[in-house]
Parts: sequence; structure tokens; C-alpha cells
Amino acid sequence: MIQPIPGKPGWFLDPNTGKEVFIGQTREDDKYDTIALSNDATAGNVPAGTTAEFFRDINGKDLLDTNFKTPRRLNAQEAMIVRRIGAYVPHAVGAILVAQEDFKLIYENSSLVIKVNGQTISEGPLVKYQSGYGLAGAIGTAANTVVGTESITTNGVPSTAAALWLKVPQLLTDEYDVEATLRFDRRQWLTQNTVFGAAFAPNEAIVLQTDNGAGTTRDMPVLVKLFLHGAIKSPGTR
Repeated sequence: MIQPIPGKPGWFLDPNTGKEVFIGQTREDDKYDTIALSNDATAGNVPAGTTAEFFRDINGKDLLDTNFKTPRRLNAQEAMIVRRIGAYVPHAVGAILVAQEDFKLIYENSSLVIKVNGQTISEGPLVKYQSGYGLAGAIGTAANTVVGTESITTNGVPSTAAALWLKVPQLLTDEYDVEATLRFDRRQWLTQNTVFGAAFAPNEAIVLQTDNGAGTTRDMPVLVKLFLHGAIKSPGTR
């Protein structure tokens, strides 16, 4: 756990390295990255056992999808105190709207593991990591609790005040490796259960929607964003 240094405002002691880190002139902001889950028009599924890594593949991404410049590390001379971790599934990819069923399939069938320098700092089902970002409400006549083309599916409570904060803030510097893995686990313990009269298949794929119900193909992947929120010291602030 990071510790403020008495008598030195803005300075913290990193217990892992013994170094003193200055995070006095900071901004409240996010470090984030985006991964894509394949939504192939011929298959449209995510096999059980699939994993996807945040912060690793950043080539070709712009500000909309990441603000990492170095894989798995903060930008040079950056430091950060992470206070909140949140995931978010965007409602659209380009002109393609994400099917409301896909929100549920992703949130209810995946887990997240976050590590810093190989040590797990948080883990659990994806629904645990509410970002506090997103949309809420309804458009037109369809209520947002009804699956329909005019409704908006939320990613939890759209309020950062309602998102869970870490009880133990985590320190990141440009010398730390940060990893985050989204996992679609096999549920072997459910093999003796039945779903709609058939045995549950732990290796069954998560079938994402490949059309909008009106015959229009969805040929874009479903994206998942992961936000690390907290106080960030940018280069040049000391």
C-alpha cells in the first residue's frame, strides 16, 4: 500500500521499491484501453476459454480507444494512484449498433483479472467493475427495460459516484507492468445441470448477435473498454 511521507506534501513511499514518488501536481483522469471480441458474421461466437488482454495491443489505436503509448506501461515519466477500475461496453462501433443481448452475454459470462508487476490487485466477474460511464433512459416509445431497437441498455448505474472505489489505492509508475485479462471461463461445475431440458455444455461458445433482427448484418466486433481512474502525474509536472 502506498504511504504518504510525513512532512513532504505530495510525496509518497512506494513499498515495493522503497522509492519516493512525487504526485503533487496531478489531474483526476483515466488511463484506458479497448479490446475487440470477434463477431464474425458466419460464426458470431466467443468460444469458452477465450481470453483477451487489455493494454497489450495498442498499435494503430487512437485516443478513442486507448491513451497508452507503451504496451502495459504508463507513458514515460507518468505516475498514477489508481482509485477505481471500471469496464464499459460501447453501444456502437462506427455505424453498427451493438445488440442489447450482447451486453448481457458479455457481462454475465466473463471475469476480469488485473495485475501489477505480476501481483493480482483485483479480480472478479465483469459486472463487479462498473465504470460509472455510459447512457441511460429511453428513446421513442420503447422503455429501456424492453429489448427493442429504440431502447438504451445501460452498463450499470451511469454515475461515477455510484462506481466502486478501491479501498486500497494502487500506485503505478512507468516502471510497472500492468496487465488486465478478460476471461470467458468454462463452467465445468454446471455440467450436471440442464438448460431448457438439455445438458449444459461448459465449452459452449457465447453466441453474439450477427444481425439486427431485420436482416442487416452486424459485421463489426463488440468492444470492451477498461478504465483505470485516479490521480495522474503527467510528464513535466516534476
